[in-house]
Amino acid sequence: MSVSSKMYWTHCLSPVHVGTGQGVGAIDMPIMREKITEWPYFPGSSIKGVQREMMARELENIEGNASVSLKKQEWLDTAFGKADQRGTGDKEIEGNAGALVFSDSRLFAFPVTSFYGTFAYVTCPLAVRRLVRDLEASNMKDVNIKACLDIGELEQELTDSRAWITTGSVLAGSEPEDGKATQNHSASNWGEGYPFRIYLDEFVCRARKSEKLDLLAEWASQQIFEDASSRRMFKERFVLVSDEDFQYFVTMCCEVTQRIRISPDMKVVQNGMLWSEEYLPTESILYGIVWCDRLYTKIEGLTEQRLLSKLSGTKVMQIGGNVTVGKGRVRFRFSGGEGV
Repeated sequence: MSVSSKMYWTHCLSPVHVGTGQGVGAIDMPIMREKITEWPYFPGSSIKGVQREMMARELENIEGNASVSLKKQEWLDTAFGKADQRGTGDKEIEGNAGALVFSDSRLFAFPVTSFYGTFAYVTCPLAVRRLVRDLEASNMKDVNIKACLDIGELEQELTDSRAWITTGSVLAGSEPEDGKATQNHSASNWGEGYPFRIYLDEFVCRARKSEKLDLLAEWASQQIFEDASSRRMFKERFVLVSDEDFQYFVTMCCEVTQRIRISPDMKVVQNGMLWSEEYLPTESILYGIVWCDRLYTKIEGLTEQRLLSKLSGTKVMQIGGNVTVGKGRVRFRFSGGEGV
């Protein structure tokens, strides 16, 4: 992998359906899931496609002459690839692979309804460790993550429906019976050392506050969001649960919507046109890595760093299906990138 890498975050602003086609189970149109974990994800090919479309629109807004427009198209072909074309005399013009490589978007935080605080951003040690491993593999030395992801001690105690919450969490609405919310508090009906109760979906978890989790929440909020309000909302609702609890939430708590097709003549549901679709919920947060591979271009002065520098800031775009019914709106934010 090239040393020229960046991280990108995907924040779902509406339910997102990146589907696998027709399913064979209870859900007619399921979303894509990793084979080994069953966690939802976005394929890198989907990410690359929407990024090309967005970049093409941005370049169209730049005024210039025909030669400049030609260079814009050449830049797109270099960054995202060019298909083989048939030229004059049935001579085939060979295409090229795109230099930009987008990894799949992996799930980092999953939104789960909460009795207090409305909803929680739920993650688990496995999701955090995969994030650290991906960052190390991408050689992004400017992303200082090791100091704030020391969750080994927290992970050891995540058993029996226990959870860790931030010190400023709004998910725990009740104090212990004696009013002492200390980490050393012990009461038989609250769980030893876990003085708070949080209510996630249909489950009750015994929770404890952690300053180490504050560091992780602070780092992640800085990476994902630009505005202070969203960062504060994330830190207040961030919670670390066990891998087993997280597995249940991501497999059983996605949105499932019933869809129908109305006959334009009779104004009733067409025969057989009732189906169910699965969606990744609003507020889901995923991450991925993008790097620059070999450049197939004659553009003078274009380097890996310059090409990758075009991917910056925050962009709102559409991904997946059902755009016309308000689905698939996401916010992309790029961060990191040594030497970029």
